[in-house]
Amino acid sequence: MLLQTGSRTYILPESPSVYVNHSCVPNAGLVGNRKLVALTDILPGEQVTFDYSTSMDDGLWSMECRCGHRECRGLIEDFRHLPRRLQQHYLELGVVQGFIARRYRQRPETQETMAQQSFADRAIA
Repeated sequence: MLLQTGSRTYILPESPSVYVNHSCVPNAGLVGNRKLVALTDILPGEQVTFDYSTSMDDGLWSMECRCGHRECRGLIEDFRHLPRRLQQHYLELGVVQGFIARRYRQRPETQETMAQQSFADRAIA
């Protein structure tokens, strides 16, 4: 999986990062482009997970989620599609890619406007 690090920039994570999976209720989060930090205690042998939505906002990709958590959203989509309370939670934890966090900290109406626009619409503007 490619990791989005800017509005049009992506990297291919190296080992051991390729073994980290998605969860709608993650035990880790990305700080910066490559630093994974624990959000909860992670037991030996427990899978390390982060919410892919905290690193995506290009309007080009979504995926069915099968994380199995009782709070599973069923679909992994861009940050703009997360409920506002969850967006705010991740922003407060500091585990949202910088290029996304900057957009969502601008103005309250930015979140709603961006949720309605596709990547192509923003690129044309």
